[in-house]
Amino acid sequence: MKIILTALVSGVFSICQAQQDTGYAHEVLYELSSKKYHGRGYYGNGEIKAAKYICSQMEEIGLGKVGGKQYQSFPITGSIITKSTLKINDISLELGKQFLPGSANPTSSTKIWTTENVSYTILHIDSNTTKESLVKFFEKDITGALLIDTFGVKSKVNMRSIWSFIEKKRIETVFQMFKNDFNHDVARGSSNISLFMIDYEKMPNSIKDISQWRRLDFRTKAKDYNKDQKNVLGLVEGTNKDSTIIVCGHYDHLGQVGKDAIFYGANDNACGIAMLLDMAKYFKKNKPKFNMLFIAFGGEEAGLVGSKYYVENPIVPLAQTKFVLNLDLVGTGHKGMTVVNATVFPEYFKKLTDINDTYNYLPQITRRGKAANSDHYFFTEAGVPAFFGYFQGERSSYHDVFDVPETLPLTKYIDGRELFIKFLEVI
Repeated sequence: MKIILTALVSGVFSICQAQQDTGYAHEVLYELSSKKYHGRGYYGNGEIKAAKYICSQMEEIGLGKVGGKQYQSFPITGSIITKSTLKINDISLELGKQFLPGSANPTSSTKIWTTENVSYTILHIDSNTTKESLVKFFEKDITGALLIDTFGVKSKVNMRSIWSFIEKKRIETVFQMFKNDFNHDVARGSSNISLFMIDYEKMPNSIKDISQWRRLDFRTKAKDYNKDQKNVLGLVEGTNKDSTIIVCGHYDHLGQVGKDAIFYGANDNACGIAMLLDMAKYFKKNKPKFNMLFIAFGGEEAGLVGSKYYVENPIVPLAQTKFVLNLDLVGTGHKGMTVVNATVFPEYFKKLTDINDTYNYLPQITRRGKAANSDHYFFTEAGVPAFFGYFQGERSSYHDVFDVPETLPLTKYIDGRELFIKFLEVI
């Protein structure tokens, strides 16, 4: 009985300890993923508001300024979609869940197309589609809307080839069907094509048969956005001030489309910022060997704009930057982690895996080569060793409205944080 009671008390203590360890992470996660930041994009100045919050947290932790700066401002150009509606056969689709406008180029137009004044040309792309059959299709006299059925996940042609033809034929509007959740992209392009992405799985059954579409009513309204964004900086001085380790992560996300579709970005990347601040608290209390510079980057979703600007205008000379650890997508981890640049910097990867083998933090760590998929990239291109480790498992929501904190498990958050801290202490 005594042994059972001891085990029970021990178990309760472990649970409480785990809750305490993730308490601050949850606080930051829920704050940055709340409605008042509008998805941390341009809508409602959400990205600017998020930068101010992160700066206040760095000040509370006691991080120092870098060269007298807490912020590094950089220019950015984008668009805000203020309104978008889509009706098919007089049935309204739900913005953000059933459809999304894919074009962020400013426009204000209302169009109504019916079978009385337009000939719909339907392109079915399936596993039998070849580039040759695609060429023959686009040799037709295509007028009006082009409806693209992309259900063929094993198609022999990729979407880049298709869009090349679309642009050559000067097609004005595209309705692109998706078999699974589509995702939003805020990087502004130069194309004037009006794109509407439709989630086939979430469409009403009554309009799933494209051949029965008789009327399309749609509208997208957008405006230009030209306000400087900010990288947020905080420093912990180390014993050796000649070298600096950078811990970074982007705080921006995809923002808001219209009044209702908010891309909360819990895993991408409110969770990464939570871990960044958590690690800053640790190194503030435990003096590091080298200077530790914590950077929350803006503009990542618009094309790594903030990190590119920093690399081109470094606050700390790149020659004195020993290593960069990029925290992005760290809210899961049940299936382990993949490390970008593992094959580029094998000596660092071995140190990371040796620690993991000793403490069994993650079930596996897999290698990946160079990739321009997050804020580590321009550091690597400039010759600075950098890792981007993203966690895997339990979660499919990505760049959609379903990436919310309530369903983010933080399965390996604590273990991942400890792994990264021990790694940075030995490099």
